[in-house]
Amino acid sequence: MITPPPARCSYSTISVNPDRLDVALVPLFVGKLSSAVWFVVGVPADVASLAIRIDRGSGNAAFTAAAIKTAPGVFRCYLSPFYFPDVAATTYHVMGEDDSGNPRWLGSGSLSVLDCPSDGSSVTPDVLPKEAYAYNPVTGLYHKLVAEVDDAGVITVAVDQEGVSR
Repeated sequence: MITPPPARCSYSTISVNPDRLDVALVPLFVGKLSSAVWFVVGVPADVASLAIRIDRGSGNAAFTAAAIKTAPGVFRCYLSPFYFPDVAATTYHVMGEDDSGNPRWLGSGSLSVLDCPSDGSSVTPDVLPKEAYAYNPVTGLYHKLVAEVDDAGVITVAVDQEGVSR
């Protein structure tokens, strides 16, 4: 069984108070195409299962991620990058189901999906690909870009004269 997060951890912790649904849950921030792990604490004892629903705006279906119970009153929810495909300001909802199978809303909060400079990848993107080509609209061919260094160490960009078709 997974234990709850320590008091000081890098996971987001959502503390629910089902008796005060008029009070918003903690605002959360994630990166576009990044994963997240959220712990939900303060869950009533009669809640048997829990899920987090992420609104996607009008016309888009909401995403729902199931959480697993890790301790009494504590659930852990892993959200893959699939849940955060776009930069958005939206809302998340904590939804439970009690022992009798009845749905139970446990609260809602704001969610900000921020732009990620590398689209969620930990690999730093290259400025240009190693094999970059420039399109010549006159000939309809692509010409390879190459960097050349002269005897003085000056770097210039040249274009391979022989083009290739795509």
